[in-house]
Amino acid sequence: MKKVALTFATLVVVCSFASALQAQTYAPNPASPHNRWVYHETLVPATIVSINYLHHSGPTEIGFEGSPLEPMATGHAKVNGKVGRIQINAEFSKLEPATKFGAEYLTYVLWAITPEGKSSNLGEILLGGDNTKITVTTSLQTFGLIVTAEPYFAVTEPSDVVVLQNVITSETTGTFEQAPVSYQLLGRGAYSYEASGATGATISAPSMSMSDSKAPLEFFEAENAVQIAIMAGAQQYAPDALNKAQASLANAQALEVKHQDDKVVIQDSRDAVQNAADAHHITIVAELAEQAAAEQAAAAERVATSQAQADAAALAQQQEAAAAQQAELQKAQAERDAAQAAAASAQAQAGQATAQADADEQRLAKQQAQDAAAAAQAQAAQAAAANAQAQAGQATAQADADAQRLAAQQAQDAAAQEHAKAQAALDAAAQSEQEKQQLRAMLLEQFNKILPTTDTPQGLKVNMADVLFAFGKFDLKPTAREALAKLTGIVMGHPGLELTIDGYTDSVGGDAFNQTLSDQRAGAVHDYMVQQGANATSTTAQGFGKADPVATNDTAEGRQQNRRVEIIVSGEVIGTQIGALMPETLPTQP
Repeated sequence: MKKVALTFATLVVVCSFASALQAQTYAPNPASPHNRWVYHETLVPATIVSINYLHHSGPTEIGFEGSPLEPMATGHAKVNGKVGRIQINAEFSKLEPATKFGAEYLTYVLWAITPEGKSSNLGEILLGGDNTKITVTTSLQTFGLIVTAEPYFAVTEPSDVVVLQNVITSETTGTFEQAPVSYQLLGRGAYSYEASGATGATISAPSMSMSDSKAPLEFFEAENAVQIAIMAGAQQYAPDALNKAQASLANAQALEVKHQDDKVVIQDSRDAVQNAADAHHITIVAELAEQAAAEQAAAAERVATSQAQADAAALAQQQEAAAAQQAELQKAQAERDAAQAAAASAQAQAGQATAQADADEQRLAKQQAQDAAAAAQAQAAQAAAANAQAQAGQATAQADADAQRLAAQQAQDAAAQEHAKAQAALDAAAQSEQEKQQLRAMLLEQFNKILPTTDTPQGLKVNMADVLFAFGKFDLKPTAREALAKLTGIVMGHPGLELTIDGYTDSVGGDAFNQTLSDQRAGAVHDYMVQQGANATSTTAQGFGKADPVATNDTAEGRQQNRRVEIIVSGEVIGTQIGALMPETLPTQP
């Protein structure tokens, strides 16, 4: 008996949010003649399932479901572990031509995505009627599968036009475990180009239209690949690879005009695609290297400028210090000169005093008369001293008064600063509440475009009518899943939102049946929104049976209104109900 076992599998969920997307954008050097081309990479805003297929574990079945870009597309695959490789036999149906997403998209490519976020091109999916099959192999062991629309088969990074992704089915065996991971896609516009030659490159318009020609698909992929490489700047950075691609494309065009063998046209076209893809890759790497070198040079120049400024400042400081030292030396010399002059003056005065002493005896009579005059002068000096003392008292009193006025002014300034801080806090709170009110109003408008929504003190109440479920059951109808997917996408864009899912029934039937049905319907909505990426820790669900009717149960119309699921969207990020009181303004300080 053949054993089919998947002993270990890992369910990996990848999610990113539209408002917090981290994006890397590369723009070529403005001096380059190709400065109009821009290369984007963005995180995938979607969900992917990754499985660990152990070698020698036998085959297992997985499914594919269409993304919102192509919801009717579907598929399945048998994945079989063999020695040294994994074989994938996939079949897809209801895939529409890739050109529906834009003229630059011509084909589909099957990708393997590893838990580390690396992507591997497994092969081109060529549409052949309603059902399309593809058989590929890979050396990877753990991966998820997606299908994207691409401009040609030899691309090295998946575009963000994801149309299918694998899902777990009842035929998939094993144990699954959830873990976060991310991978990158090329954003819209990475493959767009202008046929006017505005970048300076010589670009020829497509030789013919796909709708008007019987030329093979590879022929148009070759034209697409060469045009994209030229617009990227391959003429400057990868001329050899581009010349090979153009030569192969010219051969294919010449053969197609003459309606030669399609096999040769396909071969030349595939050669052109491969060489053009190489040229495109070489160009991207070279331009990224140029940008990195330019940034390094600019950083080095900034460092050199800063060092030069620091050196100039240090030199100026040294010069100022030397000037100050010279001034101190000059001052010290002047003081020494003054001291010597004072000593000489004192010596001269001493000689004069000796002479004066000798003359004092002769002038004794005259001195007695002068003593009387000196006594009068002493009295005048005492009066002057008393006046000076009074003035000193007045100065002290003035200084005390000035100190008191300064202290009062400082206290007043401190009070004004505290008042300003308090007002600033109130202003910040008012601004925060206003932003929450604006976000709440925006979400109310967006939710109303999907399902009826009202603003309540508990939060934004989204009403799911009974018609979105199967009659008497909790199975979600397609329209309900589509609405919930859109609602979840909006909620995921605003971290901090909380979801409370309440289920209700009418009064028909027993209480136990109504309670169970309301629990099941609320739980179905909860599980589907978490599956679409909603935060499980901030999402709750509960049934209330026939409680809290919003209309009478005496009429069919009232009972239908009572059979509902309400999703209450709340959280600090959207504040209180629109129109609630805002923080007041403090009174103005005197």
